[in-house]
Amino acid sequence: MSYASKDVRLKFAEKPDLMVCLSHLWIGETTTILVSGLDVPTPRPAVPTIQVDWTDGAGITQKSLQWLVTVILKYLEAGNRVEIACTGGHGRTGTLLATLLGIVEDLPADKAIEELRARYCEEAVETIAQVRTVFDFLGYDLTSPKIVNKVFDLATSKASALYFGGYDCD
Repeated sequence: MSYASKDVRLKFAEKPDLMVCLSHLWIGETTTILVSGLDVPTPRPAVPTIQVDWTDGAGITQKSLQWLVTVILKYLEAGNRVEIACTGGHGRTGTLLATLLGIVEDLPADKAIEELRARYCEEAVETIAQVRTVFDFLGYDLTSPKIVNKVFDLATSKASALYFGGYDCD
């Protein structure tokens, strides 16, 4: 299914069909009790929710990213809305969104990041680790000097300077 012609942006007034929380800080927003491995009734969040304990400023394992991308794309292909959020909405959220954009619109990693910054927020994908995560997932050789330079340029540009306060992108 081609997403290039579909508008998959979330309308903020509407409840999503899937919530992807990329920070442990969202646990209290989606459910009050997080239980694993117990066979007992537990409170359920208002919408299906994926909780990812992804450290701020870091990348994520390729295995975890593959699983997230697969689940999100299945929801989108079914016509569902997916909300993706971290604490500030730039680094972890941007990393996942740039990866999805690269897949959905068949963009190379650098173009996916640049396009996401143009469409979403100029500070998306904040750190070298996050840029490397996108490049690695989209199949780039991270030992190539040319790719290393691209990663460094994207991660140190004005648009992606490390910025951890006053998240004010519209």
